[in-house]
Amino acid sequence: MQDANVASFEFALVLPHPPVLLPEVGGADAGVVVRTREAMARAAAALREAAPDVVFLAGPHAPAFGETFCVYEGQQLVGTFAEFGAREARLMVQGAPDSVNRLIEEAEGAGLRVSPTRGVIDHGTLVPLWFLLGPPGPTWDEPPAVAAAGASWASLDRHVELGRVISRAAAGTHAAFICSGDLSHRLTPDAPYGYTPRAAEFDALVLDVLRSGKLSDLERIPTDLAEEAGNCGLRPLCVLAGALGDGVSGEVLSYEGPFGVGYPVVLFARQHLGGERAVADG
Repeated sequence: MQDANVASFEFALVLPHPPVLLPEVGGADAGVVVRTREAMARAAAALREAAPDVVFLAGPHAPAFGETFCVYEGQQLVGTFAEFGAREARLMVQGAPDSVNRLIEEAEGAGLRVSPTRGVIDHGTLVPLWFLLGPPGPTWDEPPAVAAAGASWASLDRHVELGRVISRAAAGTHAAFICSGDLSHRLTPDAPYGYTPRAAEFDALVLDVLRSGKLSDLERIPTDLAEEAGNCGLRPLCVLAGALGDGVSGEVLSYEGPFGVGYPVVLFARQHLGGERAVADG
C-alpha cells in the first residue's frame, strides 16, 4: 500500500500502443483490431469526463540509458508517425514543466536516476496520446498537460518506486495516470517473436492481477514467464502499481491479440464513470 502522505490518482488507464490501430498506418489491418479501437474510444471519453489538469504517462519505449529513467521535458511534446509511413499523422500536446520538475526532484530524493530528454516522443507515448488527445479523441475545451516518462532497465521494484515518485509529484493537481504497455508478443505462430503457449498464460495472469486491484502482485510475476512471453508492458505496469497502490480494481474494456501481441485496455476509477462493462475477448 502507498504511504498515507502519497497522493492517489482518482483515474488511470492501461492502454496498448500499436501504430497499426491508426488507419493511416495499418490500412485494412486497423479494422482487424476494431475491438481495441472501440475500447480506446471509451477510454478517451472516460478521461474527458474525469477532466484532469495533468496526465502522467509511463511507457516502455522512451530512450533508455541503463537504469536511468527518461522524462520528456519542454513546453510542448511532439510526435509523428512518419517512421510508420504516415507523415501527415502528427500530434502536439502541451507539456507540464512544473510537474516534470517535481517528478525529477522527487526521483532524486528517492535515489532514482532520471534523464530529462527533449525531442520527438516515442510511439509508446504517442499512440495512447493520439487516441486520448488527438484527432480520434473527444473534443477538449482545455486539454490536460502531459508529463511523460519512460521505463529503464532497472529492476521492477525500482519501477514501482518511480510510480510512487510520480504520485508524489502529482500532489496538489487533478491528475490522471496512463500506463502504455502491450502484453505478450508471442501469442500466435506469426507473432513477432514466434509462438509459446506461455504467452497466453502471462496475459491472463496480468489481466487477473489488474482486475483484482492487488497491483503489488505485478512485481511478483515470475521473471521466466515474463521473459518467455516477450512482453514490453510489465515495467510500466509496475510504475502503475507504485502510482495507484493496492485497492482499486481494473475494468477490462477489451483484450485481443490478432497479430500475436496482447492489447489490453483497462480502466481504473475510484468512482465508476458509467457505461456497460465490455466482455474481454480471450
